[in-house]
Amino acid sequence: MNGMDNSWAQAMAQQAAIEAFYGPLPAANVDLHVELTQTQHRPGYTLFCWQVQAGKPVGPRWALRLAWPRGAQSAPVLLSPDACWPHVVGAAALRQCLRLRVALAWVDRTQWASDDARSLHLGPVHRQWPEQPWSAIAVWAWGLGQSSRALRQEIGQGVGGQIARLGVVGHSRGGKAALLAASVYSQIDAVVAHNSGTGGASSLQNPPAQAETLAQLGAAFPHWLSAQALRPSVQQSLIEADAPYAWLRAIAPRGLCVLQALDDLWAHPEGSRRMVERLRPHWQATPWRLHLRQRSGGHAMGADDWREAAQFMRRLADESQG
Repeated sequence: MNGMDNSWAQAMAQQAAIEAFYGPLPAANVDLHVELTQTQHRPGYTLFCWQVQAGKPVGPRWALRLAWPRGAQSAPVLLSPDACWPHVVGAAALRQCLRLRVALAWVDRTQWASDDARSLHLGPVHRQWPEQPWSAIAVWAWGLGQSSRALRQEIGQGVGGQIARLGVVGHSRGGKAALLAASVYSQIDAVVAHNSGTGGASSLQNPPAQAETLAQLGAAFPHWLSAQALRPSVQQSLIEADAPYAWLRAIAPRGLCVLQALDDLWAHPEGSRRMVERLRPHWQATPWRLHLRQRSGGHAMGADDWREAAQFMRRLADESQG
């Protein structure tokens, strides 16, 4: 098999694994309308606020925020979908990013799809395109892809600076969506996934008794998965194939940073370590772009984790400018 044939086969395997696990994503090439609604100058940064609309004549709309380091002509950008969790994206996150001259962008992923296991397939994207029972993770990944398009457009035109590197960062379920987005959208230069667990950066195979299984994930959060991934026979096939490997390897040679708490046993830390080791051959030419950081301290994403994420983006930006 030549290189082109191998790339095609990998792309087909990636798409098949994603659709079996999370289902298809909404169309990537929708028209975007981005409107600047507010600019505020704050100590150390400028806050830009946009309304983004996808599709015509009236598509889903969402608020997108960006804190740009004051006076920066160029900066790496971290985009988070976790603004619905102020304990994740808050003052500590902003402080750690700005300290390293990294711009922080954020959006509330529930503006695209609801996160309620009792109500499947609800939200603005589902109402706009009801022909598909989109999973919430697939919609959130799509929203990150569209928001990254909007940032590339607006930062180049209206912010007065340039993007050095654009990364997505997500905590827990947000990490699953961030990883999926980075695997699908090539305009995303890097991804940082924090305690993303099953369906994220962790292997599906041989979980210990304390770790979340795919069956438990489907039972607790059926709206995150495709309908077929809720069937035991399909789950077994996904486990045997260790399905996330098919889309995680598609991120190479771009940046992949896995942040994992060793005592967050539900998120299967040993599975994350094994997955990263399996992925290393795909980053053989640029090994520094695949990074695993393990720590103690539980599931929450704190200031130290944000500092690690910002440092990873700063290293990638410095590499591109060196």
